Amino acid sequence: YYDYFMFGMKTPYITMIASRGCIYRCTFCTTYAIWNNQYRRRSVDNVLAEIDYVVKRYGTNYIAFQDDVFGRTNDWIEEFCKKLIIRNYKFKWMVILHPFSVRNDTERILKLMKKARCDTISFGQQSSHPKILKNIKRNPAEPMQLKKILKITNKLGLVTSVSYIFGLPGDTKETIRTTINYSLNCGSTVAHYFILSVLSGSEIGIQYRNKEICKMPKNELGKLATYASRKFYTRPKNLLKIVYFVIKNPGWVMRVGIKLPSILQRIGFGKTRFKE
Repeated sequence: YYDYFMFGMKTPYITMIASRGCIYRCTFCTTYAIWNNQYRRRSVDNVLAEIDYVVKRYGTNYIAFQDDVFGRTNDWIEEFCKKLIIRNYKFKWMVILHPFSVRNDTERILKLMKKARCDTISFGQQSSHPKILKNIKRNPAEPMQLKKILKITNKLGLVTSVSYIFGLPGDTKETIRTTINYSLNCGSTVAHYFILSVLSGSEIGIQYRNKEICKMPKNELGKLATYASRKFYTRPKNLLKIVYFVIKNPGWVMRVGIKLPSILQRIGFGKTRFKE
């Protein structure tokens, strides 16, 4: 399995986790419930031992870390990167970060990650509207912080992916359009727009059982998601960014060729998937 939107991805490809759980309590998520409200992180040496194994055994060319939030602290990320650099492996890797990750000493840590051959960073921003962020137990300062990070990642030449959710508690056309405008101007390489899935065991799932989460019907949310995707991926600046990264890894085109219809649908150019 691999994500078609990781433009530097090469096979053999593998996923890995360096931690379980999450310190955040987003109301749409069930991670805190699955892992019993705990965050457990493996040691750097333990993770590197697994990397040594998959590189030597499978000739791995790409590793996608699927931790809810990779590393969590700068000291862990710094130790990991420095020890990985010493190994001089040729594979590249991606991580998922929170907008408040690497909030201190940001540029130095991101430069170190780039030197260690990290090429893609994914963020889940979900919304840029302060009221909606508060409704899902997120900090209204996150969008501004994420913009600061994206400014640095663009300078470093990293691929960035930011995800948004439409239909969160309190969402209206106005709040969603605020998020769409943010997504178009924040500087990410890729943007994903999703409709809220109510997960069993999530705070939203419990609090809004048999209740209306927002006043907008699902098909209307879907139309806004399609509109946002088309708007994002038809912007010349965004297209040029993507072309630049694809040119650097032409093998990506060969791998995703047969999946092109799925990719077009995901970015808003296929038949609608959102029905009542």
